[in-house]
Amino acid sequence: MGISREAQQFVQFLESVRAKASTPGLDLAVVRDIVDTHASASTEPEGVTYADVDADGVPALWAIPEGADPNKALLHFHFGGSVAASITSDRKAAGHIAKAAGAR
Repeated sequence: MGISREAQQFVQFLESVRAKASTPGLDLAVVRDIVDTHASASTEPEGVTYADVDADGVPALWAIPEGADPNKALLHFHFGGSVAASITSDRKAAGHIAKAAGAR
């Protein structure tokens, strides 16, 4: 039995992260790139759409699962609001959480 395609892709992903993380003089731009790259190792939640919005001057994103209760909403702070994360770094995770909760 051979190694699955998914396992091979994951090894490539880990090698990519290792190569970036071993860059001498690692700066914030590279750290942000590494954090955003982690999202590529996860799956898109099925039945979830996204909407970019302005939250009183702050860029934000709605994760909207099919059939979500319009009267429910979850507030998700990526990595506790760290300087390295971005809207894209936790988008899929937030989508999975929203879908499981049945709320945007």
